[in-house]
Amino acid sequence: MLFAGKVVLVEGLSEKYALGTIINSYLKKQKPEFKNVDTDSEGVEIVEVGGKNFDPFISLYSSSGLQNKCLSLNDGDLLLPHGTTIQSYDEKYNELNSGNEMVGGNTRLRKNIFTFEIDTFFIPDPSDEKVDNIDYLKLILFRFMKDGDYFKKQGTFNDKIAIIDELKKTIEGKKITTDDVNNFFEKILGYEVSKPTLALYLSSLLKAKLLDDRAELEAWNNDYSPDNGMGIKSVENLPEFIIPRYIKDGLLWLITD
Repeated sequence: MLFAGKVVLVEGLSEKYALGTIINSYLKKQKPEFKNVDTDSEGVEIVEVGGKNFDPFISLYSSSGLQNKCLSLNDGDLLLPHGTTIQSYDEKYNELNSGNEMVGGNTRLRKNIFTFEIDTFFIPDPSDEKVDNIDYLKLILFRFMKDGDYFKKQGTFNDKIAIIDELKKTIEGKKITTDDVNNFFEKILGYEVSKPTLALYLSSLLKAKLLDDRAELEAWNNDYSPDNGMGIKSVENLPEFIIPRYIKDGLLWLITD
């Protein structure tokens, strides 16, 4: 953090594991003239603060302190009481991010609505609740089953997919509550798979889909190609990955010189 050209502060391992690949895919689109552009070439470091107390880290970047750019990506769930129902995701997103444009001359905060996982897979674009990255989540869970380490039976896997579809309908109906969010990943992952593990698989999948990593692409195609009729898309048939808005908005500022 002290020697990086630019810093991204994140809450935990999930964001740290997946964000590097997301940033690299963003850089690839923004700077196509550079063949090997990535976080290393841009001097970007992703720093996990190990909790929700970002303030001590942000305070290092001030007029009398470190002069490099610092982007802080925070969960918005702490500001939402239990049982809260959000009627407009776009309005809530704007509310959470109002006044956070410039904390200091070289720092910026961006908040999602709920958590990294929920916003990434279900509400990447708060202005359109019908846009999502759910097909990526389903393919990752399919790989868990194929690996034989998680819900090994087909029936259990189908139950997990049904839970995903149910939450998506709740989100589209704008009836999701903070309790729904808190309960969702307990139902999906239980005590068998952690959120950071999920993020590692997401990073692998994004390397295959967005960065054309041949080794990752070959693995997802050969070993984890879903059977017809399962409703799971193969890596080559996945739709465009939508970078969550709070991340994209932050990167637009961070990457600009």
